Amino acid sequence: MTVPGLNPGAVASYQAYNEDNVVRNQRGYIEVLPQLYGVQVIEQPGALPYIRVTADTSTVWAAVKKYFENNGIRLKTQEPAIGLMETDWLENLSDLPRTGFSGLLNSIISLTHDSGTRDRYRIRFARESDNTTSVTLVYSQAEEKAVRDRQGKEAQGYRWQTSDNDNPEMQLEMTRRVALFVSAELRRQQQIAQNPATGGGDITSARATLTTAGGQTALAISGSYAQAWRILGIGLDKASFALEKQDYNSGTYQVQYQPQSAEGQDKQGFWSRLWGGKKKADKANAPRYRIRLADQGNQSIAVVQTLDGKPVPENEAKALLETVQSAL
Repeated sequence: MTVPGLNPGAVASYQAYNEDNVVRNQRGYIEVLPQLYGVQVIEQPGALPYIRVTADTSTVWAAVKKYFENNGIRLKTQEPAIGLMETDWLENLSDLPRTGFSGLLNSIISLTHDSGTRDRYRIRFARESDNTTSVTLVYSQAEEKAVRDRQGKEAQGYRWQTSDNDNPEMQLEMTRRVALFVSAELRRQQQIAQNPATGGGDITSARATLTTAGGQTALAISGSYAQAWRILGIGLDKASFALEKQDYNSGTYQVQYQPQSAEGQDKQGFWSRLWGGKKKADKANAPRYRIRLADQGNQSIAVVQTLDGKPVPENEAKALLETVQSAL
């Protein structure tokens, strides 16, 4: 895997993405290793680099998760209760030429050729204080090895083997990229709090109101479609709906309710709104929903559907959208 860069095209909801993820000096040039907002990269000889963020764990978790999602990297493991994320194994293409004729040739060969190496990152979160969180990325690599006969000549097959690869450069580069993204997210949130008019939309419940659309409970979000898409995504995340898939162009989020807190702390959550004091459903078997957002000009309308696009029961739609609205 080539360490992913900051790719604003991956998620079109960030209108100011390109501007916010770089720091420019007074002459307009991009600064080298700029001072990060609310973020420090701690580099000590003989120790893994890590990120120290002046923010609570939930905010940092959401920002790091968004970084990987924006770059198309699937998170195989997400366990907020123990502060652990893990990416899927990704093919390492860093040794292949990217430009010129060689780059063109390799882009064709890569359709049928496997590089034989895979990269993975484990991300650990730790609470240093109520408003300080540390993030450590641990890099590992697997290589495809030939299984040979007893004479060691003929290859009889292949198997993946985790290597002892120690790549501090790869680890530091990814750590810095994540830190830069988290810094941009914190800066953006601060700008929105100070001046909603320039921050891409006021992310408050006042901008998201319950309504009806086609006889179905819906959530109306004022502002442009891009603003509504971002606000809806933030609301779903804050309301503990795990994002499984998203498609900006079609306006769909596929989610499953996965409360991060203990059962007793879900007093105002989705289950309590849906069933009140009754026994809650098994978290592992929680239903999945498709949230559909439609552009209506000066506002957008979000409705709740089943995965095949059919309306869900009215009580479920209302409970879900009320939970999202209250989280904003």
